[in-house]
Amino acid sequence: LAGTAKYMYASSELEAGDGWDYYTLLNTLHENPDMNGAKLGQIIADSFVERYIAKHFSKESADKYNPVACFAVTKLSEVPKLYEDYAALCAQAMKDAASNPSILSRLGRSANSSIKYGMSGADEYSLIDLRGLVEGVEDVYDAEVGRVKFDIDRAVIYSRASAYLKDSSGLSVYFPNVFSSAQAVDYFCEYITKLCDDPRIASLYYYKMSGCLNDELFGFAQKELGVEARPVDISDTNIFINSDMTLKDNGNVVITLSSKYTDCLQDCVVELFRINEDGDSTISLGEDRYIEIEDGCIKTDFEGSWICLGDEPLSTQVIEYSDKHIRYKSPVKIDGTEGELFYSYSFETDSYSYIGYRYLAGGYTEADDYGRDIEPIQNGLMITPRYVKESLTKSYSNEWIDGKTVAITPLTKISEKPLRSGEYLESIYAVDFRGETHASAVISLTTDGQKILKQYVDDAFSMLEY
Repeated sequence: LAGTAKYMYASSELEAGDGWDYYTLLNTLHENPDMNGAKLGQIIADSFVERYIAKHFSKESADKYNPVACFAVTKLSEVPKLYEDYAALCAQAMKDAASNPSILSRLGRSANSSIKYGMSGADEYSLIDLRGLVEGVEDVYDAEVGRVKFDIDRAVIYSRASAYLKDSSGLSVYFPNVFSSAQAVDYFCEYITKLCDDPRIASLYYYKMSGCLNDELFGFAQKELGVEARPVDISDTNIFINSDMTLKDNGNVVITLSSKYTDCLQDCVVELFRINEDGDSTISLGEDRYIEIEDGCIKTDFEGSWICLGDEPLSTQVIEYSDKHIRYKSPVKIDGTEGELFYSYSFETDSYSYIGYRYLAGGYTEADDYGRDIEPIQNGLMITPRYVKESLTKSYSNEWIDGKTVAITPLTKISEKPLRSGEYLESIYAVDFRGETHASAVISLTTDGQKILKQYVDDAFSMLEY
């Protein structure tokens, strides 16, 4: 758009279904027809965010929170310089990654801890807050990151956001980090082959997600960047399933690896399954980040508890995390309609809070049919946690089942509670810089509803055969 218009008015996040506050916009133009573009953009940004916040605060809300809203005014004449300096940062990272692949996982961890836009579709869209992404590698690329941040400050002349997105820079960047679906692969291929016009960016992205370069990009890296970007040796990733595992109290685990291996990881989570009473199937309780990675070891801080809505366990998925918070979503029914519940954990307050919920108009199988509005959690809502039930005796036999319905009142909170009595399966999933997942051996747990009574590495489960 540079050279075509002076300013861009846009939100990095999905905009509410109601869109902009056109009443304020048109009234302002009517009263001040000679207003310049920068001032008009500020009014659009303020009215959009304020209207969205006002809509989501009400006396009936079960929990007061700030909704997901942001908006920025960008001076387009400054964008080419920003794009050039971002490409230069990518070029330097590509040079280094050719001999030190841990740079790729550093970028992946930075993307994971930055704002991801798109809510439910964040892993498909791969749109990361630009400032957050580059700041995560500022200790390595101080000069290059400094130039990008300077350019952002010149390009974004006004930005407004709710507290949820208070760290938004006003601009997002496509940065592939994990192929969560076939659609994510399609987006990546389209970006590399059609949208990206700078091979410095394309070569870094391709190398990160593939561990190698195609002939064209290999030739570019060799000629223009002066590096031989050979395929990355990922043979060490095969050691995870057979690595030394020490079981600690209450379901905690220490996995001893090597620094070379852990340096190539961009994420790690604990996954938990409950074994049904029939013994022939499991219920997925999802994932959480009870994880610490240091000195070539992966350590969990599981403690035998799980996230619950009231007394009902949720099937959790981490959608974003940083040193300040972890944000989640869970499949639910809201008054009988399929949807997703969004909530957040604060390290500062050691507590959970609601973000809201969203209906899935096409159900869980229609990945592109997300409702765009995040609605506040209201007293009186009936929320039913949902889980994937998987057969242990039949391959690819999965089905959705409902848990017990929870009536939302002012006293209904999200919190961690001890696992209910029964048998569970725990596994650690490590994600390398390509977004590939590696599973540990499976740990069987038995609990009495207060503490873990028995735990052992269970050789009966098929993960050991992978």
